[in-house]
Amino acid sequence: MRLPCRRSDYSGDPRGRKPGYSPVSIRSVVARRGDTGVQRLVAVWATLAAVFVPLGMATRLLEWTGLPLAIGGTELFFTVYLPLVFCLCATLWLGYLWGAIPAYLSTVCVGMLGGVSPTWIAVFAFANPLGLAVVSLTYRAVPMRTDLRSFTAVVFYVLVAFVAALVGSAGSFVWGYTNEVGFRDLLPVWQGWWLGGFLQALLINGPLLFFLTPVVDRWKARLDLESARTATL
Repeated sequence: MRLPCRRSDYSGDPRGRKPGYSPVSIRSVVARRGDTGVQRLVAVWATLAAVFVPLGMATRLLEWTGLPLAIGGTELFFTVYLPLVFCLCATLWLGYLWGAIPAYLSTVCVGMLGGVSPTWIAVFAFANPLGLAVVSLTYRAVPMRTDLRSFTAVVFYVLVAFVAALVGSAGSFVWGYTNEVGFRDLLPVWQGWWLGGFLQALLINGPLLFFLTPVVDRWKARLDLESARTATL
């Protein structure tokens, strides 16, 4: 006998699949490039990528790196880096490459403006995609909800976001090395990188995932695209 399940567990998917990590196969998208619905999905992603990739330069031009934050007599530093808002959502909704590609391109732009040596830019740009890989691999390994509609899902997301932000902050050491920055000046950059990314993941991405994941899941279900879960990140 099939047991009844709560409606909130299924995000409107006609197949009854739970709203867990379900990356979209790029190969499936290419195979159905003539489908109007698939074309619309790619167009939305490409448009948002075109908007958010250049926004990474605002972090450098507007000096949003290592902004001081005083809490209880202790000074912390955070960095505002808007491209990660889009890239993290794209990773959880569509898959790793959908978020990693714009993240890489955006970090290349920042590296060029930030004085990173041309020979190191290619390595430096992998910093944020590396953090997104942590997110993708963890959600692939653990069948956890991505819509943050349960306490367990929220706790899991917070832990993953924290680790991903720390891993991604490795790029600050490349930047410090190529610019010959001392430890004292590097600390605000490193701390700002991971703390800023973590706060964005909680305060901006969190609500976006809560409210929009069911909508995206229904859209993906209607398109019935092949899952990339067993093939790629």
